[in-house]
Amino acid sequence: MQETEFKTKYISVKTLNAGEYYDVTDELSTFVKESGIQKGILIAYSLHTTTGLVVNEGSDPGVGKDVSQVLWELIPETRQWNHTEESPLDSAAHVKAQMIGNSIILGIDQSRLILGTWQRVYFIEYIEARERKVFVIIFGK
Repeated sequence: MQETEFKTKYISVKTLNAGEYYDVTDELSTFVKESGIQKGILIAYSLHTTTGLVVNEGSDPGVGKDVSQVLWELIPETRQWNHTEESPLDSAAHVKAQMIGNSIILGIDQSRLILGTWQRVYFIEYIEARERKVFVIIFGK
């Protein structure tokens, strides 16, 4: 009986603007292929409370722009916020991140991520340009 294997990696994402989607699909797919794991699960988790990770439409960049536009309309940065110790944009970014989530779980089959035809994995920045980290773990056989 084959033992379950675990592989981990940190992915760096250099963000430029709030609201932008950064496609990390190829980096995750390469990690899966290089891991040698045929069947399993990939979990990716952002190490930041003002960012998000999602699976979304990959063929039309307008989708990410639409989602960001709606989020900024629903959660305005100019609202009166209680959390004011950091940037004035900080609380709005925390709310966006909680609504969207900062982790994803994807299946692996034949050393490939299981994604739909148009699906891609995106890292989303909600506050400002920064160097960000995503922790990724794969486990399987």
